[in-house]
Amino acid sequence: MVILGIVGVTGFLAPGFFLSGDEDQRAVAGGTERIAPTKRPQTSPGERLVFRIAEGLNRKDTAALKKVACPKRRSTVDRTIDIVPEIRSATLFRILKHNDHFVVASMRLSTAQDRTVLKVHVEEQGGTVCWDAVTFEGPSPLKPPQPSKTSEPDERWQGGVPPAADQFMKRVVRKINDRDQSVLRLECPSIIGGGLAKLLDDDAKLTLGQVTQASPAHATRLVRGTLGGKPADGALMVSRLSVNGKTWWCVFHLFFD
Repeated sequence: MVILGIVGVTGFLAPGFFLSGDEDQRAVAGGTERIAPTKRPQTSPGERLVFRIAEGLNRKDTAALKKVACPKRRSTVDRTIDIVPEIRSATLFRILKHNDHFVVASMRLSTAQDRTVLKVHVEEQGGTVCWDAVTFEGPSPLKPPQPSKTSEPDERWQGGVPPAADQFMKRVVRKINDRDQSVLRLECPSIIGGGLAKLLDDDAKLTLGQVTQASPAHATRLVRGTLGGKPADGALMVSRLSVNGKTWWCVFHLFFD
């Protein structure tokens, strides 16, 4: 069992975890005295889910991992599941953050190519705790997202926003306005800020404004609209990435004043 291996090495769980809960005795003058059973500390749903994720990675159980993924999740979750066949071991060794609504835990990850440390983020969505994101401390073993049909290299750029970038930005805004969760897959691996999920939660309604920056690999346009029914002004920044001959556009930052 993963839990026993983890606790045996690190002992990070609360003292008393291994107590049986049976009645005990202690020596007193004239004999012994019964003391009440000791209760085991209760782990939270988020902590239990972190254990299940570590177990799923070690067992290469992609079906189980997909079941615990959040409906509104960062693309790094799906891309981590994609490399499960290459994972040799995942060792949970520290709970970094923990409250009633989210848990962040560190795991040592070994793949056929490298070793690294990944942080598993789980949170509550719609009353259910689920796997929301993955970040890395060290080299990332994740493969780049698959390029979309509108993200081919744009050889026609002669100033202004590259046509492929303009199409991509319109697509992003349309998906946000439609509360289409697939927009989360359009985030850059190194997206700045909290990502696009919160915009879906706030029922954002956006329109694109003027161009403030453009180059063959980057573009920024102002955005205006509402967040949670309140007026909001900001900017959408996109970048063009290229890895192993594949090129695609992704959302680098979307922020509001």
